[in-house]
Amino acid sequence: MEVPTINPFPTQGSTGGPVGMINVDFINSVDFYSGAFPSNRSGALSAILDFKFKDGRTDRTAMRATVGASEVGVSVEGPIGDDFSYIISARRSYLQFLFKILGQPFLPTYNDINYKFKYKIDDNNQISLMGIGAIDNFELNQDEQEDEVDRYILNNLPVNEQWNYTSGIKYTHFGDNSYFNLILSRFHLHNEAFKYKDNEKRKNLLLNYDSDEMENQVRFEHVIRKSPYKIIYGGKYTHARFKNSTLNKIPTPAGPKTIDFTSTLDVNEVGAFGQVSRDFLNEDLTLSLGVRTDFNDYNDEMGDPVDQLSPRFSASYDLTNQMALNFNTGIYYQQPPYTIMGYKEGDEFVNKDNGIDYISSKHVVAGVDYLTNTNTKITLEGFYKKYDDYPFVLDDSVSLANLGGDFGVVGNSPANSSSEGRAYGAELLVQQKLYEGFYGILAYTLVWSEFTNKDDKFVPSSWDNR
Repeated sequence: MEVPTINPFPTQGSTGGPVGMINVDFINSVDFYSGAFPSNRSGALSAILDFKFKDGRTDRTAMRATVGASEVGVSVEGPIGDDFSYIISARRSYLQFLFKILGQPFLPTYNDINYKFKYKIDDNNQISLMGIGAIDNFELNQDEQEDEVDRYILNNLPVNEQWNYTSGIKYTHFGDNSYFNLILSRFHLHNEAFKYKDNEKRKNLLLNYDSDEMENQVRFEHVIRKSPYKIIYGGKYTHARFKNSTLNKIPTPAGPKTIDFTSTLDVNEVGAFGQVSRDFLNEDLTLSLGVRTDFNDYNDEMGDPVDQLSPRFSASYDLTNQMALNFNTGIYYQQPPYTIMGYKEGDEFVNKDNGIDYISSKHVVAGVDYLTNTNTKITLEGFYKKYDDYPFVLDDSVSLANLGGDFGVVGNSPANSSSEGRAYGAELLVQQKLYEGFYGILAYTLVWSEFTNKDDKFVPSSWDNR
């Protein structure tokens, strides 16, 4: 199941957030891909996190309460009959109380839920229902008015309310040396923000933003293992609806600029993929070749599947039973954010006419990994990644890649696909697979990240960490 948002307080039009809403107690395993993306995974440019939730207990009912650094939570799991299991958790943050005690001018609150139900039909068939969701509120603490910085934040920060969920059902059939997955899923993000001058509701309204992103998706994949081959093929269809009502009065040197529009956008996207892997040299060498394509009906630039043809190749050679050399290269595509695709002026989708296109990323990655006796995988890689057709926000004369590191919305403005970028450097990654109840990921990345400015010159991006 594809999950577009795994964070409370997500920045709409971008990715990421300050905290995660996946309960780590639910995780059975997690694979991190900085390259060599499997062809059955779509919509990623730089990296993929592939989570696998554990099943609920089948022997007895168990309950657990937790108190974390910023939230409290409770989880329960257990069986229902012989063939049905469940695991559910709910959490609520107490950040708003901490922030009030610390005298912060804003008070964030988030709530989240994780769940998985599994029904074993027989030895060859099973159904899983799973999902995650969050409700987020962002209020102003108007008691903090003494500090000049606090007053500035209060006068500029909007009140924000968000909620989102991803829920899906997966049917799995196990055959001889193969399995088949059919997944139906739905994603919905609702985002509201408003701001009044001097925070007085009876006075001028400066910002009123109300938006919904909805995706309904069906995906199937067939995985066949027949030594020395592994074959994967499948496809997906996504219907997306984006609704946006925006009133934004922006101060400029020439006077206030008012953006006022309402839009509804429907997009249909189709994807298909295939991948073949084979072992050589007594299974010391593994080669994998895959391809996928994704296309939609938004405009001509994104409607031809050949234009988004996405080949990828990887090779891995075992030096010892624990150490391997790795190499991968590929071209990957990502649909631009709905905030950009759904932006309107008058009755026109401006960025459709601007020729907005899929964002592409070309990877070359090489490295070495070492697997310890305690199931810890240590990887050292060097990489070069080139980005093309990145959205360039015309009003601000900045690449979209340099936005999205804060709360709010990005991309809700005129843009084209003229920005380019590049990232290169090295990464040290330590992945602890589940071992005696412990797992985790630790990474250090030294990266040079640059995107073009309005003069088409490469300059350090917001993500450059040198």
